[in-house]
Amino acid sequence: MIPRVLIVGAGLTGAATAVLLQRELQQAVSVVIWDKARGSGGRMSTSRSASNPNSTVDLGAQYISCTPAYASSHAQFYSELISNHILTPCQVVIEGMRDSDGDTKHYVTPKGTSSIVKYYLQQSGANIHHNCHLQTIDVKCDDGVETILAEHQGSDQKHSFDVVVLSQPVPQILQLGGGIQDILAKNSNVLKKLEEVEYSSRYALGLYFSPGTKFDVPWEGKYTYDDPCVRWICIDSKKRGNESDADGPTLTVHTSVPFGLKHLEDNKQDVQKIILQHLSTLLPGLPEPVEVKCQRWRYSQVYKGVEGGPGCMKLAESKTSLLLAAGDAFVHSNFDGCIESAKKTSHTIIDFLKSNCKL
Repeated sequence: MIPRVLIVGAGLTGAATAVLLQRELQQAVSVVIWDKARGSGGRMSTSRSASNPNSTVDLGAQYISCTPAYASSHAQFYSELISNHILTPCQVVIEGMRDSDGDTKHYVTPKGTSSIVKYYLQQSGANIHHNCHLQTIDVKCDDGVETILAEHQGSDQKHSFDVVVLSQPVPQILQLGGGIQDILAKNSNVLKKLEEVEYSSRYALGLYFSPGTKFDVPWEGKYTYDDPCVRWICIDSKKRGNESDADGPTLTVHTSVPFGLKHLEDNKQDVQKIILQHLSTLLPGLPEPVEVKCQRWRYSQVYKGVEGGPGCMKLAESKTSLLLAAGDAFVHSNFDGCIESAKKTSHTIIDFLKSNCKL
């Protein structure tokens, strides 16, 4: 019987794990992905205008920064994405960027950062289910054979898997119901490490403008450090090199983390008004957008990850089942952190399946 693997979360870690499993095992494993959102991408989110699907804006990750070390260790990933025109070198002016290494290369995504995730998902051939919000995780034992049972919101059925990978933010793992709470309680060391993970929070605005709109600024992206609200402003369509006279430009705004934390539980519409007020001060004469989207990133970036950066963590294991937690919290919070977690996770799954004669 073909082993069944469930990956929870259709973000970068989940998508990269799925494609690595497919390329190593091909048809020897069945991969299913659940995500609670309507679409894939996670924090690599590209949002479309409600009135014009060709007008898009990145609300999450803005660009990919590749250090010399990762340019070497992840060369195959960068090469593939560049050759398939998913990534292109960043050739625009970004003011206020603070590079720790002058040799770091920056890349943008012409079709939006979610195109990286969607590319990996398409390559993986995984069975993807959106609007599937995981609710419970249990372990079932029949005649000495353990399987992991997963149930999503709105379902009255528990689905059985040999391997489950939880790639959503760690606080969401800790909030799951079912037997996983007993599993974590019995392993106090693992639970302590998970509880120590911390995330930053922020808001993002996507502004869509009418065709012909121009911005009189000498940059495409800018970090601001004096404003208490706004931290990043970007002419997103220009940054990605996909400006179109027919569609109109788009603008991305990210708030500072302190502002995000202060207003985390506030009404989004009220927060949007505050951000727009600050934006109008920073960009006087800003044209009126035809549409604005406000995104609350409760789990924006990992502020404090799992000690030691293990790549993934075993939550439960028997000879017949494996439960893992993965994601950028287990390495560090960027593209390469997610890729590194996916590599570790896929290797762990393959080693488990081979050692227990499931392949």
